[in-house]
Amino acid sequence: MKRMIIIFSAFLWLLTGFLYGQDLGENDMKFYWYPREDSTVAGYQVTWGNDVHNQIFTIDAGLDTFCILEEALPHRRIFFRVTPYDSNSAKSPKFQQFSITNWPGDKNKDGRVDIEDMIAFDKAFAKTIGHPEYDMYFDEADSLGLIDFEDMIIFDSSFGNTY
Repeated sequence: MKRMIIIFSAFLWLLTGFLYGQDLGENDMKFYWYPREDSTVAGYQVTWGNDVHNQIFTIDAGLDTFCILEEALPHRRIFFRVTPYDSNSAKSPKFQQFSITNWPGDKNKDGRVDIEDMIAFDKAFAKTIGHPEYDMYFDEADSLGLIDFEDMIIFDSSFGNTY
């Protein structure tokens, strides 16, 4: 039952982000975590890095339960730790730890490279800069201003991936 509630909550967060989300940059990643059901939580500290034991970047997210990581490198796995703290800035020993991979091809930033992204890629395929359906997001391989077969190979290699 708890698993169903978590899955349903994740679905609602994804749906809310899709309907009311902000425009993210090409390599930006937005991720969420579960809030602590503890009245002493005054905020969350988010740390991340390229290794589970080497998280070198830190931000204070306040009471938000999401964070936007700008300019994440494609195909790079990033490890996160979210630690709640109280009004005295004392960190909780209980934290959430997870990792995300920034998959190229996730045009709508919903956390998976899926059929919606494929439809967008299909519209952009064989289009050049200046064409109304050209989408520089998919011009991954060589950035020459043409969505071509090299770009399709990159898109295809990430199809079905989730984070």
